[in-house]
Amino acid sequence: MKWIAAILIAAVPATAAAHSWYPRDCCHGEDCVPVSDIEKVPGKPYQIWHTEKFGPVQVDDTVLRDRARISKDGRYHLCAVPAEQSGKERQRPLAKKERLSPDRWHVQCIFIPGTA
Repeated sequence: MKWIAAILIAAVPATAAAHSWYPRDCCHGEDCVPVSDIEKVPGKPYQIWHTEKFGPVQVDDTVLRDRARISKDGRYHLCAVPAEQSGKERQRPLAKKERLSPDRWHVQCIFIPGTA
């Protein structure tokens, strides 16, 4: 039984390090994830960014202009909280099965590939 605890403890730093570059003001330790796909919406001032954790999230042109940061791993990442929690410290992690419609998310910030 002790060896199982040792394995679990050893795995924690590797998991934390994978997201260590997300800034606290965006992430709150759990709100940032890689983006799997970006869907352009013709004629609309937004895109739909798809993630495994959040599902689809609406990212409007204002967010793209005002909240974009350079990604440190060359991938797109999205940091979001449910809209009703916007401006508040997170009370609990988002449940894996909790899926909101794309426009029900408040995007904290996004990370885009680029040159620093």
